[in-house]
Amino acid sequence: MNRKLLIVSQHFPPEIGAASNRMEHLCRYLSKAGYELYVITSQPSYPNRTLYTKQAFFSNENGCRLYRIPIISIGNNGVLSRISQHLAFLLMASMVTIILGIQYQIKTCITTSPPFSVNMIGLLFKLTGWRRKWIMEVRDLWPDSMTAVEFIEKNALIYRWLKRLELYFYRTASNIVVVTNQTKRILEQQEIPANKIKIITNGIPDWTAEVFNLKLSSQRINSEFIILYAGNIGKSQNLAQLIQAAEYLSDYKFCIIGDGLEKEKLMKLVERKNLKNITFIDAITDKRLLLNWYAKADIGVISLKDAKLFENVIPSKLFEYAGARLPILFIGKGEGAELVNKYKLGKVALSKTEDIIDAINCMYDDIQSYRENSDNLDKFIQKYRWSSLANKYIKLIDSHL
Repeated sequence: MNRKLLIVSQHFPPEIGAASNRMEHLCRYLSKAGYELYVITSQPSYPNRTLYTKQAFFSNENGCRLYRIPIISIGNNGVLSRISQHLAFLLMASMVTIILGIQYQIKTCITTSPPFSVNMIGLLFKLTGWRRKWIMEVRDLWPDSMTAVEFIEKNALIYRWLKRLELYFYRTASNIVVVTNQTKRILEQQEIPANKIKIITNGIPDWTAEVFNLKLSSQRINSEFIILYAGNIGKSQNLAQLIQAAEYLSDYKFCIIGDGLEKEKLMKLVERKNLKNITFIDAITDKRLLLNWYAKADIGVISLKDAKLFENVIPSKLFEYAGARLPILFIGKGEGAELVNKYKLGKVALSKTEDIIDAINCMYDDIQSYRENSDNLDKFIQKYRWSSLANKYIKLIDSHL
């Protein structure tokens, strides 16, 4: 049996973020299961390349043969820089894919998107070899995500062209892996066969288990009530609504950790309003330091833009916060909000300033009950631990082998 597997992911450790976390755990468990892994990724750059040192083009890491594509971009940051990075990665990773596929006779490839462009690599892999299988992993629906943040209009020519390309990808892929139930339903509505689609959600990072000892050692040394947001600071997160609420909650301390296209604008907003209870902290790549913040915080915030598409999303931060046993304030609707309610992980608020204020005040009053929610948390952690989720992937891959 050919146990060789090619994985194409533009994001990979030491990068931070949902895609990197997912790939780190998936590769670890696939390697333990005996797969020979060839991983094509980029030099670390998300959310900002200045956070990282340059990595070697080729290395052996945690049972993976890792190939890192150099970064070529226009400008240092911003939308144009991101687009140029994606296109450069597409071109160079495609060449590496062809070479590795032929040299090592690899028959199965997994691509994970976004970015949308990596699907071209999976398509190329499948069409340029005999009896090859392509597993297309879809973590966000593109190009619809671009319309949700008002980057392009649905009546635009480029949107219609990308939508046709997206459907072609779905129909050509051997299997499609999605991370939410609603995404599967959306694809079925587009006449993609249900038996072709597999739901494998994001999971709880293994490293969050360490936060228990950190909580014991800190034991509320700081009397401040800390409301923490950690993650990407972009249009999808709509953190301006949290800042508007913080203006009326001066007794609480708000810490926003991360980087992204909206960060500078939000910092100027805080400065203009002269809000002393909000602190911005640069993105943290050291998981131990991030866990220290989880241990100190009282509430972990998840915020999504009020758009229909984002109701299909379960942010990976939900699994991190829950794994670290941090009560969650979920601002938004959809599957993520349903999980918070089902397992009593925290409180759900609508994307309205007054609703966010009320939710935070209620959580402050009931914080001890959230901290003692061990039975529900244990059930959640048991269901969404990566060892269980990886077994679903292994079954899917072995069905092709």
